[in-house]
Amino acid sequence: MRPPLLEMVVRTPELDRSRYPHLPHLKYPFGGTMGTGVRSAGARNHAGWDLYAKPGTTAFAITDGNVVYTGVMHGYGNVLLLEFQFQGSTLYGLYAHLSRALVNPGKHGRTQVSEGDSLALTGTTGNAVGEPPRLHFEVWTRRNVGPFPDGRISPGEVLGFLYDNMDNRMPNRNVG
Repeated sequence: MRPPLLEMVVRTPELDRSRYPHLPHLKYPFGGTMGTGVRSAGARNHAGWDLYAKPGTTAFAITDGNVVYTGVMHGYGNVLLLEFQFQGSTLYGLYAHLSRALVNPGKHGRTQVSEGDSLALTGTTGNAVGEPPRLHFEVWTRRNVGPFPDGRISPGEVLGFLYDNMDNRMPNRNVG
């Protein structure tokens, strides 16, 4: 497994203020957190990672799999859904706030890709409009999910990255 971006920098209030002083600032904890009460003074849930990425940054396939959906989802904007196998289970990687997909499901409803293939270009679509540019990345346990936390697991459980609060890097660990 590989990360979805070459540079993995998690969105934080401090980095928002320093990188994007002219934009509204994050008023809640870290984009690397997942759970209830981590957004908007506890009123909103967060279901994945927010990774800083300039618009047009290439997002990569985290592993071999199939692109099974590209389109628009409420709040997420332009998205791509990658179906893949992990420890005997079928999972789905959601890439969101994209400017565009580089791979589409094709006429058979899926297009096979290999780990490291270019899948999409990052953007600021959905609820990322007017906010710092980023890739929102989630891992789903089934193709269609309901409101958080339904059908979602932490990307770190699959990719083997843990959020390091001290220096905002996501060091790799062996999930083997």
